[in-house]
Parts: sequence; structure tokens; C-alpha cells
Amino acid sequence: MQDFNADIIRCTTAIELNPKDVSAYLARGRAHRFQGENQEAIEDYSKAIELSPKDSSGYTNREQVYRSMGKIKEADADFAKAKQLQIKR
Repeated sequence: MQDFNADIIRCTTAIELNPKDVSAYLARGRAHRFQGENQEAIEDYSKAIELSPKDSSGYTNREQVYRSMGKIKEADADFAKAKQLQIKR
């Protein structure tokens, strides 16, 4: 069983050491998501997008959270953006 609280603590420490660590925001967002902390997950995925707007990962992950919350318009927008970025590769 994964300890998501420990993951959040590790990722937060990584972010404190390097506030531009996109992978730490993505990993912390994942831990928040699996704990049902949707708003925190969205914030982390949004920060990952801000830091790396041409990487589809933040959009894909945020889309999943929005969809689970029933925010279909936001989810569809993130899905479209992720798809657009993947096509450009």
C-alpha cells in the first residue's frame, strides 16, 4: 500500500529545494488525487502546466481530476490541449 502522505511530504520538500521541479508537482498532484484532495491536485497540475506548458502530462492529469469532479467543460478543454500537444511531437 502506498503512503500518499509520505509522497506529499517528499514532493513538498523537493519543491522547496527546487520550485521549478515539474515532476515533483506532477507526483504531488497524483498523491493528492488518490487521497481525494481534488483542489490540491488541480493546483499542483496547474503549476506543472505553468512551468512546462508544452508538456501534455499536466493537462492529462488535470483533465482526469476535472472529469472525476463532473467538470466536463474544463476536462474537455484539457483533453483537447493535451491531444494538440501530443500531435505536435
